[in-house]
Amino acid sequence: MDWCVEVEGLHKSYETLSPGERVYFKNDNAPTHFISVIYWSLLRKRVLIEVLRDITLRVRKGELFGILGPNGSGKTTLLRILAGLTPPTKGKIRVFGEETDWRQLYKFTNYIPGALVGGGWMLHTLSAYENLKIRARLFNVPEERIKEVMNLLGITKFGDKPVGTYSSGMLARLEVAAAFLKDAPIILLDEPTAGFSPEVEREFHEHLKNIAKNEGKTIIYATHMLHFAETFFDRIAILKRGEIVDIGRPQELKERLGTSSTIEIVIIPKNPTAIVALRDKSKLRLDRPFVVERMGEHRYKLRVSCRETEETLMKLISTVIERGFLIRHIVIREPTLEDYYLSLIEGWKLEIN
Repeated sequence: MDWCVEVEGLHKSYETLSPGERVYFKNDNAPTHFISVIYWSLLRKRVLIEVLRDITLRVRKGELFGILGPNGSGKTTLLRILAGLTPPTKGKIRVFGEETDWRQLYKFTNYIPGALVGGGWMLHTLSAYENLKIRARLFNVPEERIKEVMNLLGITKFGDKPVGTYSSGMLARLEVAAAFLKDAPIILLDEPTAGFSPEVEREFHEHLKNIAKNEGKTIIYATHMLHFAETFFDRIAILKRGEIVDIGRPQELKERLGTSSTIEIVIIPKNPTAIVALRDKSKLRLDRPFVVERMGEHRYKLRVSCRETEETLMKLISTVIERGFLIRHIVIREPTLEDYYLSLIEGWKLEIN
C-alpha cells in the first residue's frame, strides 16, 4: 500500500499547574482572649494533561482524509505535530515509508490554520498577485508557481485588483491558492471554513478538491462540521478526548450504526419538570443512544437511531408525553454520518421502566 503518512503510538502530554486551592493553618498559640488567627496559602500542584493518547493511523497518497471531533478532542494538536510545529511526547511518524523526525516534517507539509483563512494574513491594499508574491518569497517559491495556482483557481483575471475589493468567495479562492503555493505533498487544514457563508464554504471545498486531484496532493482536514464530510472525504478518523474511536470510509461508518432509520421528534416542554429531564438525560429513560438538540428557546429535537421503526416510534411518543412534552414534528429518515458521529461522541444507553 502506498502510504503517505503513517502515525504509530503517538502521544502528547504536558505538565501544567493546577488553579490552586487555599490551605488554612490555625494559630493554636494565640492568646485565649483573642480570636484565633487563621492563615492560608495557595497550594498549586503539577498536573499532567494528556492531549493525545496512542494515535495510530495511515493516510494514503492523494487521499482526502478527514479528522472529525468536538472542540478539545486533540485535532489541532495532531495537525501541529504533523506540521512540525509541536513535538510529540512519544510515537513514530513515517512519511512515504521513512521514519521522520518531527523537526523535519515541515519539508513535506503546508499547514493552514483556520485563523488565517478568509484573508487575515493578506495586505488588503495590495493585489492578489502581490500578496502571493510576498508569501512565495517566504517559501522560496518561483513566480511561475504563482501563475500556476492562480490559473487553476480562476483568479488570474482578478490578480491585479486590490484584495480589499474581493468578496468573501474570492478571498476563499485566494486562500486555496496560498495553501498550494508551497509545493508540499501534504496539505494540513485546521477548521478552514470557520465564519464562511454556506455558498462560500461550498466554493472553497470544490476548489480544494479539484486542485488536490489535479496536483496529486494529500489533504488532511480537521473539522467538527459534518454537513459536507460524507461527500468530501475519502476516509475519516473520529477523535474523542485525544483518542481515535473509529476510522473508515463515510459509508462504512454509517453502516456500523447498524440501524435502518433515524427518528427525529421536535418537542416542547410543558412544565419545569420536563426541562429538568432534558438537562439530566437519564430522566428521559430511553433504551438506545439518543441526542437532544436545542432548536430555540422552547423547542428541542430528540434524535434516536433504531431498527424497529414502528415499535421504537410508539415507545418514544408515549415516553415524551409521559415526561411532560408536547410533540410538534416527527421525521423518519435514513441514518447519516452525523448520526453515527453523535452516537460515538454524545450517545447514551439507558433503561425504560
